[in-house]
This record gives sequence, C-alpha cells and structure tokens, in this order.
Amino acid sequence: MATPRAVALPLGVRATLFREAIRGLRRHLGVIASLPETDVPERIIPPSERFDLDAEVKRAQQAERGFQRLLDAARASGADVYSPVASDDQE
Repeated sequence: MATPRAVALPLGVRATLFREAIRGLRRHLGVIASLPETDVPERIIPPSERFDLDAEVKRAQQAERGFQRLLDAARASGADVYSPVASDDQE
C-alpha cells in the first residue's frame, strides 16, 4: 500500500481555504447567536449577521399552510391523487 505524500499547497490556495473556513465558522456562530438563551456579543456577531428566526418560523408556517391547502384541494377534487402524507398522519 502506498503511503500518501504530503503536498505543499501554494500560499494563495492556503489563504483562500483559511478565509473560507473562517467565513463558515462565522456563519455557524451567527446561527448560534440567533438562538434564544445564547450570549454572543454584538461586537463579535452583529445583529445584521444573525439568523432571523422569527422570519424563518413565519416562512415555514406559510409553506405549511400552502401545502395543506394543496392537500385539501386534492382531496376535494375526488381525483386519485398521490399524497406524500401517510393516511394515518392526516387529520
């Protein structure tokens, strides 16, 4: 079995990888900072970089209502329509 050989990456590639790793960590910290009961100072993650949980909850609720309307319309049509919701999961 061959032993992997270490290859030195060019400085520009290393710098880009490092910047992208830091950017990803900041995004992750932005989500954590958005959660209730967490304390991440605004000087580290300003409000503009935080995840808007209220907006996402509203968006998810709106999508759920739209999906429910679609299911209701399919049921009301009387057509044999496939539903991804199992029959025992329906209200």
